[in-house]
Amino acid sequence: MPPVFQAQRRIMELKSKRLLFREWRETDAETLYRLARVPEIGDGAGFPPHKSQEDSLFVIRNVLSEPETYAVVNRKTGEIIGSAGLHFSLENNTAMRAHEAEIGYWIAKPLWGWGFATEAVETLVRHAKEDLHLVGVWGSVFPSNGASRRVLEKAGLTFHHAQNILFSQLAREREVLYFYRPLEETPTEER
Repeated sequence: MPPVFQAQRRIMELKSKRLLFREWRETDAETLYRLARVPEIGDGAGFPPHKSQEDSLFVIRNVLSEPETYAVVNRKTGEIIGSAGLHFSLENNTAMRAHEAEIGYWIAKPLWGWGFATEAVETLVRHAKEDLHLVGVWGSVFPSNGASRRVLEKAGLTFHHAQNILFSQLAREREVLYFYRPLEETPTEER
């Protein structure tokens, strides 16, 4: 299915208080493998655990090379701690309109509970509004992932709808909860 918004190749790095967002590089394959082989990461994000460094290199070349998809780096340590991005395809979210995006993210398991996911999502929401001038952002979680749901809610997204999705990489269907946040101000009527 065609994207609803044509994102250009990003030309900037994004920064927040503790995080740097940069493009994925092929030289990141070893780090990506170390992080993405953990079953809980893929299970929460909807992809199978990486089985080898070659799997991770394939993902960098074919998935993480998309515009607006970033390696999330801890600014203090310089280490990649996850991935986050804005996705523009209607493939899994039939409610998404033109000039909207879906936020995808995951953070390394040892760093869960430190607020990095919330900071990443809030940074992407700000980027979507201020730099890309999108009109809304979506986020999705599996019903069992209460922590990720709270991340979306902290970033101002509210529950919109539930939908069953076939995940071909997982070879199964799962229920997905979709959250939404409008980014444009609703014009007030002049009196």
